[in-house]
Amino acid sequence: LTITPEVHIMVDSNHSSQFESQNRTIDYLAVFFASVNMKFKTLLRSKLDVQLVLSQLTIFRDGNESFVQKPNDRQDIMVIKTLETLKDFVGNNTRDFKKDDLVVLLTGCDLADMDDKGELILGVTGIAYIGGACSAKKVGIVEDMRKMFDGVHSFAHEVGHLLGMVHDGQGPPKELPESPGAAECFASAGTIMSPSQTFNSIHRFSVCSAEQLRVFANSQKP
Repeated sequence: LTITPEVHIMVDSNHSSQFESQNRTIDYLAVFFASVNMKFKTLLRSKLDVQLVLSQLTIFRDGNESFVQKPNDRQDIMVIKTLETLKDFVGNNTRDFKKDDLVVLLTGCDLADMDDKGELILGVTGIAYIGGACSAKKVGIVEDMRKMFDGVHSFAHEVGHLLGMVHDGQGPPKELPESPGAAECFASAGTIMSPSQTFNSIHRFSVCSAEQLRVFANSQKP
């Protein structure tokens, strides 16, 4: 089964400002995107040929990303609120995004959430809607800082969510009733869809992730 999702990457001002020119940004993203695709090639062992295709690239430079939500006096991005406003932004500009299967915001800011007491929760590296590809929820956000490609793993992980994959160790998501889920794969195995990333992470998708993708891709056929 060959799967070629078309991905629109949006680069926020904080990320693009790390580079001396737009050409340098593009050069970096070319290597970044190729590295993400190498992770998806690990699905070949499950007879899934996945190749992400860059459909569009939008680079912000002037801080005019209206959809980015930040707490007062901080540069952290509020990840859940921004995911919602990014979804609305894409939905309100359908002409610009109609040919994209996925839209991923790459940010150079720290991603954060907020607990019930209003305290910031740091350490978030990405977020996306499960099974959101090719729908109104086709958006995700990935943190990539320091020009060191540290967001490659998270990018593959969040795209996995958009393509119907839950975390290893979890059952089927309510959004995708036909999904087999990933309860039969250990969360501690350290694969790409493990709930947490460590220095011992394995840079491949589990058999559970592969089967979920197969079911999701077949459900998208006309």
